[in-house]
Formats: sequence, structure tokens, C-alpha cells
Amino acid sequence: MTRQKNIRRYIAAACFAGAAVISVISLIKNISNNISYDAVSLIFSVLYMIGCALIAVSTFASVPVFTAVGGGLALLNAVRSLISFIKLVALDSNYLSIVLFNISLAAFQVVFFILIIIAGLNKKSAKVLGITAASVYGVRLLVYIICRLINYGYISMGLTAWLHYLFMILGAVMLGLVLYGMQAGYSASKRPRAQVSDAELFSGNGPLDQLGKAKMLLDAGVISKEEFTARKRNILGL
Repeated sequence: MTRQKNIRRYIAAACFAGAAVISVISLIKNISNNISYDAVSLIFSVLYMIGCALIAVSTFASVPVFTAVGGGLALLNAVRSLISFIKLVALDSNYLSIVLFNISLAAFQVVFFILIIIAGLNKKSAKVLGITAASVYGVRLLVYIICRLINYGYISMGLTAWLHYLFMILGAVMLGLVLYGMQAGYSASKRPRAQVSDAELFSGNGPLDQLGKAKMLLDAGVISKEEFTARKRNILGL
């Protein structure tokens, strides 16, 4: 079980780290192609990369608070994009369908990171939130494909774009499972153990004495190994 949890943790970390790396590569590629960025856009793009990287660190190092912080940083960029596209509706109505298409993509990304933040803060519901976030990003991909086909008649997506979608969808599912596992593990560690009173210790009825008696019964063949194990768990509060 521990190995399975570690595999999920590594996959989640790799996915969000991969998303951060792809964002860095895309930014460098755009700059090299003489695509200009204003200072504000550049800052928010960097915040998005840092946010994804923090989510990766949160799963790898098992620090859930970094999930909420990273999700918050990435959310800032998504909100900025959403506001920018909404402003375009009022400025230019000639390309309304394309603008609305971009608004929908930005809105899905906003919802995605809101769910990631909530998952980081509420580990008990993280599994459902992670799956829901992955579904939202999956719908985002579907909307992108449909809108591209309607507006242009073809799908134009490079390998890095496909990988980015894959990383975010798979990463969200794994992140939810990892965060939920952290909560479950914490609850198990807080499970109350058997309480031992001073009277039990001095009367010879404490857990060690009871365990010794059960062991004697096992050695004498009075009880089976399974019965001894059950008694041991009951005595120790396991």
C-alpha cells in the first residue's frame, strides 16, 4: 500500500512539474519568435509556472499547504486571462465567437485551480475534488477541439500542448488521491489507543499482562494463532 501511495505521489509531482517545464519552454519559444510580452503578462506567466512547481513540490514532499499556495498563484494567471478576454468583448465584436471561445477556456482553468486550492485545504474531500478538477480540464480540452473545428475546420495543437493537457488531467486525479491519503493516514495515526489505568497496572490486568496470558494460551494450544492475533489487536487497541 505504501509503495502504491508513493507511486501516486511521484506521478502527481511529475505531472505538475512537467506542466511547469512546458510553460517555461513555451514562454522561451514565444520570446524567441519575437512575440512580445508586457511586464504584467510576463509576471503572471511566471507566477503560473511557480504555482505548478509548488503543487509538484507539495505532493513530492507531502506538504499539502503548498498545493493551496501553488494553486492560488496559478489561479491569478487564469483570472487575468479571463478578465482580459472579457474586456475584448466590449472592444471588438468582430471576432465574438473566437473571444467567447477563449473566455470559456479561461473560465474552465479558473474553476480547475479553485478546485485544486480547495483540495489542498480540505484533504477529506480531496479525492472527489481531484477527479472533478480533472473532469473540468477534460471538458476544457473537448471545448477547445470543438471550437477549433467550428472556427477553423482543423485542430492545431503541438505535442507540448497535448502533454500539458495530459499532465493537468492525470496530475489532478493523482493529487486528489495523494491528498486524501495524507488525511486518511493522519486520521489513523490519531486513532485512540487502549487506555491503561494505574489500578490495572498494579493489579496485573494491564495490556502486557493480558497479552502474556493470551500468549500462554496460544502456547498451550487452547487458542489458535488467529484468535491470539485478534486478542492482541483488541488489547493493544489496533
